Amino acid sequence: NLGLLLNEGGDATAARAAYQKALDLQEGLIREHPEVPEYRSYLAESYNNLGILLGGSGGDADGARVLILKASEIFARLTREFPKQVAYRSGWARAEGNLALPDLIARQPREAIASASRGLEADPQQLWIQINLAHGYLFDKHTAQALAIYTKYKDSKLPEGKTFAEVVLADFKVFRAKGLQHRDMARIEQILRGSGAGNQ
Repeated sequence: NLGLLLNEGGDATAARAAYQKALDLQEGLIREHPEVPEYRSYLAESYNNLGILLGGSGGDADGARVLILKASEIFARLTREFPKQVAYRSGWARAEGNLALPDLIARQPREAIASASRGLEADPQQLWIQINLAHGYLFDKHTAQALAIYTKYKDSKLPEGKTFAEVVLADFKVFRAKGLQHRDMARIEQILRGSGAGNQ
């Protein structure tokens, strides 16, 4: 995926253009071939990826939410139509998990909890979604529930090779940069750093 490669290379503008080009192409394919579910799946992935890009380096939480929600709705429909197709259920979970982050940035922790919960219901194996669920609990003033998740999974390895704790610490940096603070973040960081997460 060219958009993904460009984004990982630090060229967010070119990545956004590549995703938009893919969206235009995929929307055309769906108009011409509405009977092909794979085309809808590709479209949902592009919505999801562009939403992640907008919410991250783009700093547009509202725009990110709109796109990721479109991805979630497409994957949810595909999951209902093809319940045995694991990829669609996994995509639905991924989109819901990703939706929680713009919810948090928009200071809507209950929405983040709901999104992450739907993601975990769709696919409980996607451990990273637990991070966004814990964040939602933290900012919704349910610190004990957040801490229980942070500590339960802190040493677990995620697919990209980082530990759960390392990703949480990185997220806390992002939250602070966006002006999102919680009085227990420093205490949680101390606990997670004690797990070998390093000085993130």
